[in-house]
Amino acid sequence: MGVDIERVNVDLFKGESHTPEFLELNPHGLSPVMVDGDFVLYESAAINLYFAEKAGSDLAGATTRERYEILQWMFWSGEQWRVFATLTFDERIGKRFSRPGTCSRCRHARTMERRPGAAHWRRGLWRCVRAE
Repeated sequence: MGVDIERVNVDLFKGESHTPEFLELNPHGLSPVMVDGDFVLYESAAINLYFAEKAGSDLAGATTRERYEILQWMFWSGEQWRVFATLTFDERIGKRFSRPGTCSRCRHARTMERRPGAAHWRRGLWRCVRAE
């Protein structure tokens, strides 16, 4: 599109997205983040639209109707990938960092127990049970 960018890698596994400096840019601690002068965006769909408009491209739609059709698919895609990515991350990576006996959500020393029948719910996979 002819827009000059500077790419800055952020190591999520080292916690670089949770530093005070990064959280000033994106309070959710997620990537991507785009900074253009004093303007900050941190959702990929918004960043894509911003670059398309900045470059004068019709990738964001040449008409109002096209723009809303593009937005419709961007919203649908974002939601579908969010669900898939969350479940995949929790099942493949998140479990490696979770330890039985602790609860990262409530930060109390408790045992973790798998919830029966909750395999498709992000926050419902495990439940806190007070240690006896």
